[in-house]
Amino acid sequence: MNEVVSAMKDHLVLLLTFRWEKRQYEAMFILMDLFSQEILGYFRSPSPNMSIMECRISPDNSCIAVLYYFRKTNFNYELHLFSTRNCEIFDTLSCNTDVRPYIAFDPRYKSSRLAIVNYTQQSDDMKNSLVLYCLTSQKVIAVSHVKLSVISGGGYFCVNFSKDGSYFVLQKITDNLRGMNCYADTYIFDSDSLKLLQHYFTNLQAFSIVCSTNYAPVFSNCGSRVSFTEEERNGTSRQLVVTIYQMPRPIQLQEQCRIVILQNIASSCMVTFLPLPNRLKEFLHFVPQL
Repeated sequence: MNEVVSAMKDHLVLLLTFRWEKRQYEAMFILMDLFSQEILGYFRSPSPNMSIMECRISPDNSCIAVLYYFRKTNFNYELHLFSTRNCEIFDTLSCNTDVRPYIAFDPRYKSSRLAIVNYTQQSDDMKNSLVLYCLTSQKVIAVSHVKLSVISGGGYFCVNFSKDGSYFVLQKITDNLRGMNCYADTYIFDSDSLKLLQHYFTNLQAFSIVCSTNYAPVFSNCGSRVSFTEEERNGTSRQLVVTIYQMPRPIQLQEQCRIVILQNIASSCMVTFLPLPNRLKEFLHFVPQL
């Protein structure tokens, strides 16, 4: 993970540093508050020589999830959950031993529910599965029946929830083995059942210049639309285009009202000035309600 800023959410930034001593390295994190410009705490990897694959800050900013890759007797992937209050590990989850998992917090459930891609649990006969995992009960609560082949060689996944948490979006980017171009399969699931709702296939540029910042699906401010960047080919000419899709409309009236309000203001920052109770303003800002 070659990033100094390993995670960022709202006003919190997680900075990644390393300390080398006697041919071993230790990963350390600094949590900073951009509003107060203060250091809130330091986090340290539980053991030396643990490679950091991914970091996520929970929707309610109460915990930080760090995905490690390391070797004991075999190579392992483990998810460690740190409390932002005391900077200590309060839970550990073994994810996989074969291929890299990917994680994302469900924004509706503060810090208690995760989506995990490539989750493996031999006792439950699950291998490289997409699951919803409840950290409170420490159980898998939903499993996708869509079989996602493991990426070998060049490729990676981009995973995230929609702003309101209704949909889970998984994008799989792979090259064509010649390095000339690559393509993306984007899957949209219902967040509660992991039922597949839609699948999109798009062509991309050469894998050497593809990164998640440029090609990961992006939701609109109101959360009801999603855009994909793709390469459009016409004979020998090529150009990049952005395609915008309308997501399925929510059933609940309050969610439909949120979409209409956010579509009719210039910026989400204007929510602060609306003559509404703070509870409703939090709802319009997609603050976790459960």
